[in-house]
Amino acid sequence: MRMVVDICCWGLSIINHLIFLFLLSWPNNKEALKFLEKAVNTGEATAVQRVYLAQALYKGEKKVRALTLLNEVANMVPDKNDTLSDWEQIKKARSLLKDYK
Repeated sequence: MRMVVDICCWGLSIINHLIFLFLLSWPNNKEALKFLEKAVNTGEATAVQRVYLAQALYKGEKKVRALTLLNEVANMVPDKNDTLSDWEQIKKARSLLKDYK
């Protein structure tokens, strides 16, 4: 049963990545930011949501806020229910912080 749950979570994680990549590839970063902000503000934001929002903010010249979000993710404790995805985003956030500084 645990394997089925892990596979389902992995599948949802892939879907989240595709949706956010689609939003980030929009020619209008303002529209992408609007939807990413909504996703993050709907409740407890996931690491994936915060990393993609940070990338869009950085692209949109809101670098301080982007770096703040990336620092939060880079220093977070992974959720027990989404450990793999969270570690992936922690590594990504750390890498982006190196690239952006």
